[in-house]
Amino acid sequence: ERLADAGGDRRVAGGVLAVLRGRSDLGPGDRVRVEAAGLRPPGERPGATSAAALQRDGIAAVAVSPRLVRLATGPPRPARVLAAVRGRIAAAVGAALPPVAATLLLEISFGIHGTLPADVAAALRDAGLIHLVATSGLKVAIVIGLLTRVATLMGAGPRRRLLLLGPAVAAYVGIAGGGAAAMRSALMAGVSLLTRGSGRRVEPLALLAVTAAVLLAVEPRLSADVGFQLSFLGTLGILLLAGPIAARVPGPRWLAEPFAVTLAAQLATVPVMASTFGVLSLAGPLANAVVIPAVPAVVVLGGAGAAVAAAAPALGWPLLAAGGLMVTAIVELARVLAACPLAALHLGAWPRAWTWALLAGLGAGALGVRLGGDARRGVVVGAAAAVAAAAAVLLLLSRPDGRLHVTVLDTGGSAATLVRTADGATALVDGGSDPLRLTAALGRALPPLTRGLDLVVLTGGDRSTVAGLSGLATGYRVDAVVAPDAALGPGASGVIGELRSAGAAVVRAPSGRTWMWHATRWRLLLGPPPDTGQPAGALQVADPGGAALILGALAPPGQEELAGAQGGSLVSDLVVTPARGAVAPVLLAAARPRLLAVPSARAPRPPGDPGVPVRSTALDGSLEYAGGPAGLQPA
Repeated sequence: ERLADAGGDRRVAGGVLAVLRGRSDLGPGDRVRVEAAGLRPPGERPGATSAAALQRDGIAAVAVSPRLVRLATGPPRPARVLAAVRGRIAAAVGAALPPVAATLLLEISFGIHGTLPADVAAALRDAGLIHLVATSGLKVAIVIGLLTRVATLMGAGPRRRLLLLGPAVAAYVGIAGGGAAAMRSALMAGVSLLTRGSGRRVEPLALLAVTAAVLLAVEPRLSADVGFQLSFLGTLGILLLAGPIAARVPGPRWLAEPFAVTLAAQLATVPVMASTFGVLSLAGPLANAVVIPAVPAVVVLGGAGAAVAAAAPALGWPLLAAGGLMVTAIVELARVLAACPLAALHLGAWPRAWTWALLAGLGAGALGVRLGGDARRGVVVGAAAAVAAAAAVLLLLSRPDGRLHVTVLDTGGSAATLVRTADGATALVDGGSDPLRLTAALGRALPPLTRGLDLVVLTGGDRSTVAGLSGLATGYRVDAVVAPDAALGPGASGVIGELRSAGAAVVRAPSGRTWMWHATRWRLLLGPPPDTGQPAGALQVADPGGAALILGALAPPGQEELAGAQGGSLVSDLVVTPARGAVAPVLLAAARPRLLAVPSARAPRPPGDPGVPVRSTALDGSLEYAGGPAGLQPA
């Protein structure tokens, strides 16, 4: 409602996210005062606190180091009641079970989120069971099925069943947080219940399309929500593929059908799972074939046990203990499967172009199967069409677009920048300090299937800029290396030796010399000789579409001397600061940038007000800029 800062006290509109630890006494509707060191915009990094996710809830800023004071308790309303119910359920289950079992039972039975240990979450993810801890349509469908069976045993007709089930399902969806998957499942089930007694058949694909249209009409930004994408793509895969797969899987139906359903959903959600989580579980179909039949029992034990334990803890404990044993068995199964070789594929990246290629391949493959005639010939024609279409899309999307691209890579708070010239040549400027993070970031930033770098440029010999290049030659072909004509120390010398041994040509560049490479002007500028440590410098890259000044590991004193020596020749659209945003005001005055990019593992705090937009890898992931008539702009 009001914002008070150095600029005064004024009325504002919009939400603020304040992450508080250990505050369980607050509820929806409470009037509060948030005291914070400052406000920052939400970052672009995918996740629950990304700008896209927070904007759907009307949140415009994130409080830095917040402290909260409650001014008044909110009035009774449904959201407050649901929050109180969630708290009561969580307390009852938490008092009866160990932390891990309690958290997992709450996630599976109610969709009440908690924090699992990293090793447990990793095992569930690699085993393809991580969906159990999400608010999924599966659990809503289980609840609807159980309640429908109870209503049928009571002799209730279709309309009475709807009247009984509607409020109960709405309450469950509300307790679970009302996510896209839960809403989709509830809407589809409601329509099915309405039409069941009329004798009319509901077409599942049409119902899925209508449900998606309704949800998107109410909230268009759901289209970018990962939960929405997974829910609808997974359901679409099940409707189209589960039946044909189950018909071809040998063995008992109770095992073959869950296997087929899981495989169908996994095939349909490959692009989203790979691009969002970076993992494809190969053990998922087998794990889900074993676990899914047991999920209804877990939901019943958890739900009934929590309801009884909230009133009489001793009576609810046996039910919760049984549920705890089942979720513990699920965790152990996940550990065993995740430990198997090739249980999961850990992908460094899934570029967007791969998604388009996959969709083109699937469409062409389906058309080829239909037009191929008999079954065997149709499979051959479909496979050939799929490969040809996917390859054509990859080639088309990998072509250069005629613009300079500068990408500040997210390597965990150290300096590494990828430059792509207008004709598609690639140059890596420094490599950060972590080889694994550098490899993952390169996989996300380079065009699909690219396994080579035309040039590697070192701005100095500091460990934060060269350690990440160790072992680069085992995964990428490097054609040439440009390094300062100075003594760089053993770390940088070792990296240069590795790349030279792998076939790269090595060129030593004197400070201040300009060279042209792929119609782009490059200038390496060394700072003053350091009293201790390794030499550090800056690199200026420019073409008619824009200019960038990359400061590597050059500290503010060196930046000041560089600005005094080079003056107006440093003018650039973009300045890439050293790690954590240490940039000298006098250099900013000389370079006059319109954009500032900060490689940082934490939210940066540049000294003073730089007067230009600041983005950081800590908040936004890798930062891409593209050239054009107005210079470099965020891509």
